[in-house]
Amino acid sequence: MIRKSILATTALLTVLIPACGRASSREGHGEGLAPVANDQSAGAELENVSKAKSAAAEADLKALQARTDFTKAREDYRHKIVSGLSDLDRKVVVLERKAKASDGKNDNPLEMNLTQIRADRYAFMNNYKSLDGVSDANWDVSRARLDKEWVALADLVDKS
Repeated sequence: MIRKSILATTALLTVLIPACGRASSREGHGEGLAPVANDQSAGAELENVSKAKSAAAEADLKALQARTDFTKAREDYRHKIVSGLSDLDRKVVVLERKAKASDGKNDNPLEMNLTQIRADRYAFMNNYKSLDGVSDANWDVSRARLDKEWVALADLVDKS
């Protein structure tokens, strides 16, 4: 009976000792911590992906808002120009009536101004229509040029 218990103990130790050696060698090489490290790494990676997606969505939203603001500003500018042209055309009609009521000479300064006003208005309208094809990057330059032409045209009408 003692012999059987010694054999059983020896057999048990034969199985357990190598198992303990493997466990201690894993701990020595950090393999025992691998599942915990993988979980932390996966969590950090998931958090980074989530932050990146959130930042991309925020950037897309800002870009959309900027595009919307730009489109609104562009349409407000067009409305301002159309309204200004309407007022300018009314003034031109008044000037034309004055020119007809004058003595009818061809060297009438008002008639000469009206010819210049019509030519400048025609050029202005062509440039205004060209705004449809202007890229967003060139919008400010084109608008500044058109504003300058508008001031010159309005001054010419007001001085006539």
